[in-house]
Amino acid sequence: MMKKIKDACRNAVKNNHLFRGWEIVCRKTRSLQRLYENRSNRLFCHQNRDVNDTHYSLIVYYMHNKENTGIASADLVLHEPLTDQIQKALASAGSNFNQSWPFPEPPQGKYRPVKLCDPLIKKKYETVADNLEKRAQNCLNLPGIHVNSAELYLNYHEIERLTHTGIYTKKEKSDIYFESAMESSAGLGENNQEIHERTAGVTAAGFNIETFFSGCADLVNSLGATSEPPNLQNASLVINHEALAEIISALLTRLTASAEYNKHPFFSKGNLISSCESAAGSDMLEITLDPYIDFMAESTPWTHDGQIAEKACVIKNNIVQARLSDVRYASYLGLSPSCITGNIIIPAGKTPELELLHDNVLEIIKFSSLLIDEKKLTWSSEIKLGRLYENGKIRLVKGGVVSGNIKDNFSDFIMSCETAVFNFPGDGYHPPLGYCGPKKVLFRRGVSVAGREKQP
Repeated sequence: MMKKIKDACRNAVKNNHLFRGWEIVCRKTRSLQRLYENRSNRLFCHQNRDVNDTHYSLIVYYMHNKENTGIASADLVLHEPLTDQIQKALASAGSNFNQSWPFPEPPQGKYRPVKLCDPLIKKKYETVADNLEKRAQNCLNLPGIHVNSAELYLNYHEIERLTHTGIYTKKEKSDIYFESAMESSAGLGENNQEIHERTAGVTAAGFNIETFFSGCADLVNSLGATSEPPNLQNASLVINHEALAEIISALLTRLTASAEYNKHPFFSKGNLISSCESAAGSDMLEITLDPYIDFMAESTPWTHDGQIAEKACVIKNNIVQARLSDVRYASYLGLSPSCITGNIIIPAGKTPELELLHDNVLEIIKFSSLLIDEKKLTWSSEIKLGRLYENGKIRLVKGGVVSGNIKDNFSDFIMSCETAVFNFPGDGYHPPLGYCGPKKVLFRRGVSVAGREKQP
């Protein structure tokens, strides 16, 4: 089918001198989907689906003139004439204008291999699902919880891409998705305070379903046992590696050439990423992007435009070391493409995480929904569950809104010496995110909490 679409595009180019170029992507997915309900404290699978899907998409480029190019994409319907669909896409591309750029050519060297797909999910996915189901079943007896339902998805993807300039790539990927709804066993039957959590990963070996259920149990057992945090103008805040990965990912958008071209705030090489010089005793931020770590979410042999992916240190001692530029935006700004991409790698800190947790510290166990403004580099969220350390005691807190300024945060912070891995394979709303670095970080600047007023 790829050849048939390619031939149709080439014929369309011959018959229309304004048809500047094309890109075809074929995505084949096999998905094992199991839905469960609780019957006598056993997970009962009431739906077991094996779904296969093949999807073809097309991007076309329309040449208005040497200075302007139109772009449009289309999801191809294979039982309808390809020529008509190509022409519709081309007509759509003719209605928008973008500054022209030189299309990427095939790279000179060879792509470096990196493992992206769990072979067990590819070849023995039912065995993997059975094993995960048994491990989930063993977690149903955690104190204080009653699992109402659960869903498990194992996905194998084969992604093939071809461009008119001759760039051809093909890769296999895997991912796992699990979600569960549960309530307190103490109020069983009332079901008026149910929690609903989800987790995802890339491989069966790296998928810790026990940790997921343990975290859910903490949330369930905290129901009715929390209070709202007080107002704090200059809070000391500890967050985990998942939240840190999201904040770092937002920070890295400032390094992109596209941010500069689109007149958004950006960092140049040599810029300080913090709002001021680091406070005494603060750690310094060092970030490397590495696309060549096996079985991580952002590992890839090539960039999104088909060039050989490069590993590089992009921030060191809070100073920008390199920019992130693809072929298109590098050409706009007169730069050389850096082709830097990959997973976020941060060296371990020097401080044990227990030493980060002391009086007057708020620890976030779970954000309700972490919202990050990439342009302002600010973030905020309601607290789903946290611990407030005060007067030698620990109090569970929930509610209120905690907010922060990323540039201020990284002017005074301490990272734990313990490390953790976060692998989010991406979904229809969020891109993949791979992180390996400190398990927790303490921000000592740039955080405030809007909660209840302190009692006099």
